[in-house]
Amino acid sequence: MSPSDAFKGRDLSAALFEDVRLDHAIFRDVSAKGVAIQDTDLSGADLRDVNLQDVRITDANLLGMTINGVPVIEALAYWRRAQSHG
Repeated sequence: MSPSDAFKGRDLSAALFEDVRLDHAIFRDVSAKGVAIQDTDLSGADLRDVNLQDVRITDANLLGMTINGVPVIEALAYWRRAQSHG
């Protein structure tokens, strides 16, 4: 088995990944429902065609993050201003 397909077709449900490097890894056609991601560096990650329904992001550094080209920090600031005036 080559390293490029080491996890192809595997069920890693409920696996614990701790102190693991996944730099430049590619996740394609992956089910990660209910996954918990904590103390993880996702800087530079590119999420495309992903289902983010009911995803919660808490205590995250959002600097430079965009969603469909919209800067998240600016969008949150706009939303907060609208909430305080409405």
